[in-house]
Amino acid sequence: MSVPFSPAIFSEKRKRQMYLVALLLGLPAVLLAWQRYGDENPFIGWSYPLLAGLLVFWIVLLLIRRIPIRWTEYFVQTTLSLFYLGKYVVLLNSPASAAIQNEIHAVFWVMAILFILGYILANQTVALLLALAYSIVTLGLALWFLYPERYDLFVEVFRLQVRVAVIALLTFILAGIKDDLNKAERHATTLQLAANTDTLTGLPNRRMLNALVEDWLKYRPLFCALLVDIDYFKDVNDTHGHDRGDAVLRSLAEMLKLQTRETDVVGRWGGEEFLLLLAVQSAEDGFEMAERLRRNVESLQPTGLPITISLGGTINRVSRDDLDALVKRADQALYQAKAAGRNCIRWQE
Repeated sequence: MSVPFSPAIFSEKRKRQMYLVALLLGLPAVLLAWQRYGDENPFIGWSYPLLAGLLVFWIVLLLIRRIPIRWTEYFVQTTLSLFYLGKYVVLLNSPASAAIQNEIHAVFWVMAILFILGYILANQTVALLLALAYSIVTLGLALWFLYPERYDLFVEVFRLQVRVAVIALLTFILAGIKDDLNKAERHATTLQLAANTDTLTGLPNRRMLNALVEDWLKYRPLFCALLVDIDYFKDVNDTHGHDRGDAVLRSLAEMLKLQTRETDVVGRWGGEEFLLLLAVQSAEDGFEMAERLRRNVESLQPTGLPITISLGGTINRVSRDDLDALVKRADQALYQAKAAGRNCIRWQE
């Protein structure tokens, strides 16, 4: 049964593809930087080959689909955090220069990116605590290596710390707003689903079916509308009680879903009537599917009661149909089926 579906923006498959592209682009950049600056900068000389190895390892993890992508994300963030923390310590021990100061600036912006990534991967409170812990560690290292002998650089590092802390706090606030919006959206979706679903059978109700019929009329070149009615359903309720009648409705709903395809729609039109939208190639296809449903209900008897159904079907008239006209024809055909003795199919062209 087809229902409205809103796909997630970032599926696991999409994430893997995006990460792989980023890593495959980053690997040659790291190798080129190592080749160009490895002899001049001892840190780049020994650490960038290690970073390149990590990139290759992360690529392998992403290619092994049995490994949950969340584990890979956590591992990447942890190793990157440790790597840049090591680079930060090396920079703090390096002689003061404009180049060193620029490198420290770059490290702090990477830290800000890692903090934001933390909010994407983890609970917002946990992410904030980890960001604050990381900031405390980096500030403690600055105090240890820079204060008071290199006071000017310490002040600059402290300013960077404040900026990154503000980014972490703002991201925490935005993450909270995002979570509230997601909760509100999920709640609205739940309410919408409840408003469009028949509580007894779990099928789309008449309100949702009206919208689906409008969509099919607009976008489907050919389909069949089929009204299904349980024969003598009032006798079932009068003889066996409404609980047994509800069981009949639920069983028939389940059978109709099982006997149709994912591309079709099965909904409860009201009372003991169901409306089916069948993706067919011709009226003959629709009639054959209707006859198969009728025979299956007659022979299988899912509730143990001698239940049969009457069916009225029609094919949409391209560019000349609307909801009322389509359903009216199916209803007229259903009326003819009942007048013919029930447990049969009638068709309106």
